[in-house]
Amino acid sequence: MITRHGWILAVGLAMAAPGVRAQDEAPVSYQGGDVSIGDRIVVAPNEVRHGDIKCIGGTVVIDGRVEGDVNVIAGHLEVRGTVDGDVNAIASRSTLHDGARIGGEFHNIGGTLQRGRAEVQGEVVNIGMGFPMPGMGWLGAIGSFFVYWAILELLLIFLMLLVLCALVPERVRLVSDETPVRWPGALLAGIAGYAALPILMFLLLVSVLGIPLIPLVWCVFFVFKTLALAGIFHLLGSRIGRSMGHEMSLLGAVLLGFVPFAVLRMVFSAIGFPLSFLAWMFLWMPLQVVAVGLMILTRGGGRRPALPAPAPVLPETPAPPSASPAAPPAPAAGP
Repeated sequence: MITRHGWILAVGLAMAAPGVRAQDEAPVSYQGGDVSIGDRIVVAPNEVRHGDIKCIGGTVVIDGRVEGDVNVIAGHLEVRGTVDGDVNAIASRSTLHDGARIGGEFHNIGGTLQRGRAEVQGEVVNIGMGFPMPGMGWLGAIGSFFVYWAILELLLIFLMLLVLCALVPERVRLVSDETPVRWPGALLAGIAGYAALPILMFLLLVSVLGIPLIPLVWCVFFVFKTLALAGIFHLLGSRIGRSMGHEMSLLGAVLLGFVPFAVLRMVFSAIGFPLSFLAWMFLWMPLQVVAVGLMILTRGGGRRPALPAPAPVLPETPAPPSASPAAPPAPAAGP
């Protein structure tokens, strides 16, 4: 038999149990606005974050709701829940799962994107790698930088090669002729040239009048370096063409010699940061150093380096005539 106090306790427990379950199922609300470096941020399904999420080199997993923007740099982003603001992923691996919802815009710059049936109400900008990149994170960010730097540099060099072949073809040919015999000295001269360039930039930087000249000096340096590269590419392309039985034109030989270096540069840059750095250090950089040296030795392809004058050949002095031998004495006359 249940006493009066027993009924009161039973009714109290019955009334309290739903309240406990309702409290457990209620969303947890907390403020954001902080910056995380290298950490893992997880917004659980029953959580609501008021504010922005900023993560560098870490992981962000959103299963709940974010009432703000989400910014991930050189990290990993997964969205299954809802983001009311914009989502910006830079050099990161991003995954938008089925059912995810983004109320603002989504930007993927320099990373990878796997997008399911996610709803994005704003504009979607995807300028990614187009393929999974190993080592995402800090190494992935550096690798992305090398890839885009390689694309920009090769594009500028390609355009400059077209211009130089059209405007100064004789200078390109002169550098091409001098490359086989001048490359050892050009390597040393190029090292000296690259060492002098930062000093010159520093001197211009500390001078108020010299600051506007810094972009001009850099542009002139790039043009003359590309001119020397055109000569090297012409030499390589001409030899490749002759090996295939074709006599290449100036522009055709330059482009044929440029293609192998461009392909190797892009392939090594796309594989990942360590290999791309090694390829840049031991393949592309030495090539540019030699080009700068050829630029210095040939005065920008304007003239051939002065060769030491050969020693004058003295005419042979004829040997003095030797004294004729004395005539033998005449035989004595007989009696």
